[in-house]
Amino acid sequence: MERFSNDAATVIDQVGGIDDDDTTVDVASATGFPTLAQYRIRIDDEIILVTSGAGTTTWTISRGEEGTVAASHSDGAAITHVLTAGALRQFKTDLGFGFVEPDVGDFTFVNQGSAVAFNSNGRLILDGPVVAGENVRILKKVAPSAPFTITAAFRRLLNPVSARQWCGLCFRNSSSGKLACLAFNAAATDSLFTTVSTYLFTDPQAFDSMPFARSPLIGSTNLIWAKIEDDNTNRKYYVSLDGTNWRLVFSEGRTTFLTADEVGLCLAPHGSGGEFGAQMILHSWEEA
Repeated sequence: MERFSNDAATVIDQVGGIDDDDTTVDVASATGFPTLAQYRIRIDDEIILVTSGAGTTTWTISRGEEGTVAASHSDGAAITHVLTAGALRQFKTDLGFGFVEPDVGDFTFVNQGSAVAFNSNGRLILDGPVVAGENVRILKKVAPSAPFTITAAFRRLLNPVSARQWCGLCFRNSSSGKLACLAFNAAATDSLFTTVSTYLFTDPQAFDSMPFARSPLIGSTNLIWAKIEDDNTNRKYYVSLDGTNWRLVFSEGRTTFLTADEVGLCLAPHGSGGEFGAQMILHSWEEA
């Protein structure tokens, strides 16, 4: 678990200091620092993770954290305990929030049209103005090697006037462009309900079929947890209300209709022009 303390500071106490590839450091004092690992320190311009040795004067360290560069540091160099963005993300995970902050830079658009995607306050926003006909906006990335799971937590802003507006997760084949999607709609009869389906598309503008028809998800008006899995035998689609207890929605052979080498987010802002568009707010994306 990530640990914290206030105003802790010391100096390197090691003849010759440390090189950029050293994985331990001797310090003058551990007073004021957490007595259990892990915690973060800063030496010059480098953020370092202390992974063991807390409470002693010899620490095991992981170098060049959070985009900083591992460097040599001289004997006597100042060490301060720091609170960083990475520490806060880890602390949220440690407490069971389970959010893995998504980065829009990890994804590439397919059939972008006038849709936009950006990061805001630790979330990924996928926004699409209304468009006539089938036009699935996709943010995709290379799939992990099977077996794998993709777990996501998101909210959606969909217009219930058009029951064909939806968002969700997808498997994709990069050569054919085919999609297999776990889709969440706003129910046209009651915008407080969400329906879940699986859709197949031959490309983002050509709907093929719906292997699993719309089924209501009562109680899913706020945060939705969704998971897709390729277990090397089947593609599986799951939903959850808490990210811990999962319900299998549908399963099909992993080569049925397509063999996925990409995964991603889907947004379908379908409408006839009178409705507003659609938005997907992704809080967490985790690959395992």
